Formats: sequence, structure tokens, C-alpha cells
Amino acid sequence: MKTDPLTGRRYMANRYSAEALEALLGLVDSPVPLDIIRVWDAQQKQDAGDWAMRTHLRASDNNVRVPTKPAHVAEAVRYEVVPATGTVMDIAAGRRTK
Repeated sequence: MKTDPLTGRRYMANRYSAEALEALLGLVDSPVPLDIIRVWDAQQKQDAGDWAMRTHLRASDNNVRVPTKPAHVAEAVRYEVVPATGTVMDIAAGRRTK
């Protein structure tokens, strides 16, 4: 159970699949490659999903408190996976990372 910081109400945390999280992050202009999402632990996925969902709801003029973008999401946005080879590219530096 989690506690909403705004209302203090307890609720069940969502569990996001890697595919659902990829789509949700894409909705809020923070695309993260699926291969990178798959290596995140459950808490990182939860934090990214909560942030993305709240950001999406806030964009629709809902009164939702949006936390700071998780650092692992901000870091992952700079990477892209080359589909043909599976190579992870650092977009900012323009080079392979692994």
C-alpha cells in the first residue's frame, strides 16, 4: 500500500508492465527504449509509471500533484536502441554504449 502525499489516503500501487510503461512514457514526451525499461527494478518502474500517469493527467487540466521526473527516466531518455542490432546508442553523445 502507498499513501497519497496530497490527501493522505492509502491505495494499492499499480504494477506497470514494461510495454505499458513504454507507451505511457511516450505519451508524456519521455520515450524510453523497452530494453532499458526491462532492466529497471520494480520500484523504478513504479516511480516512472506514477510520474508519467500524473504528468499525463495534469496535462488534461486535472488538479494532480506531479512529482519531479525520476532521475532514471531523465537519464534513460537520452538512449535509443538500434532495432537491427540491439545496440544501445547514447543520442546526446552519438555513440554506442554497450
